Amino acid sequence: TIAPLFFLFRAVTVLPIALRRKIPFKQWMTSTLFRFALGALSPRHIQAVVPSTVETYAAWIRTKEPQEGFQKLQLKAQTVPLHVEPAASILWLGDPSRATKFVLFFHGGGYVVPLHPGHLDWCWNGYVSQQEPEGSEKGPRPHEVAVAILQYSLSPGAKYPTQQRQAVAALDYLLGRGIAPRDVIVGGDSAGGNLTVQLLHHLAHRRQPGTPPLGDPAAARFAGIFLVSPWVSGHHDTVSYRDNGAVDMLSAPIVAGSTAHVLGSVGARESGAHPALPLDGNLGWLGAIQRLTGSLYVTCGYQEVFRDDILSFAEAVRLRNPGLDVKVDVGAREVHDAILLEGAHAVVGDATRRMRAWASSQLQEES
Repeated sequence: TIAPLFFLFRAVTVLPIALRRKIPFKQWMTSTLFRFALGALSPRHIQAVVPSTVETYAAWIRTKEPQEGFQKLQLKAQTVPLHVEPAASILWLGDPSRATKFVLFFHGGGYVVPLHPGHLDWCWNGYVSQQEPEGSEKGPRPHEVAVAILQYSLSPGAKYPTQQRQAVAALDYLLGRGIAPRDVIVGGDSAGGNLTVQLLHHLAHRRQPGTPPLGDPAAARFAGIFLVSPWVSGHHDTVSYRDNGAVDMLSAPIVAGSTAHVLGSVGARESGAHPALPLDGNLGWLGAIQRLTGSLYVTCGYQEVFRDDILSFAEAVRLRNPGLDVKVDVGAREVHDAILLEGAHAVVGDATRRMRAWASSQLQEES
């Protein structure tokens, strides 16, 4: 009974603001649906009613497999368990036996929501498909690409640094297959962007307690790192929170709730220097990112609450890495995680085309 009242309230009070800002209506409605779920349902409730990451992956494969474009690339479900506790796995999109370039992908969802079908459409259209989307610049894609999607443990059942250990295990698995870092781009959206930064921190900084060691891939840097609407701070006092808190997918209470779920017993005072919230602690380690990659791609929506944190983080990275190409895209009409919202509607929109162009440029070089 609360859902109709929630949507009626937002239609009356917030929709006019969204329309005035020219936020695409379908994306805003989907964003509002996500906001309702994140704000009104507990993580346990969400995980009880939403298909798991593996179930979503298997269902998406079954739906797409008969379609012509997917048959050409021999789409099939391939799940690989990782040697880590608690259990995690790699879900392959594309054929890893034929691919010469790879994406290690961490999905978002505040660490409490499983993989969404929109993530899979994004990964397919942004990285795997060899068919150029309408409106994209035509160019060769000489390499076949496969995406390794990490199925990680969700909070509140799994606390930090569980997901970081699983991300390290995923990278270790790829390197163990003989895949060179220079043939891999790594990234994710929202909490997945946060997990990407945690992985960079692990590779660039001192090892975290309870995290297994990993061979340093800096001898051959990653082809690129991408952060889509990344969660980089636990503070909620920026201008973008004030201006966009009503219209965005996220709000201060939602972010605060996710912070509590994933950090567990780490209190607000302690979390100021917590590696899981990189903008809130010592930023000196960011200067090591140029040893790990030559290209960082950061995206955010001008209409999202994370905007100011993301821009501050990107600038902090840029200042400390003169040898790093830092590309920042701000979608003027976009809310949080616009590329996921495009994927949720199976649309290859502007955010997906921008990602595809960047990824293609990073993966086109010969090994």
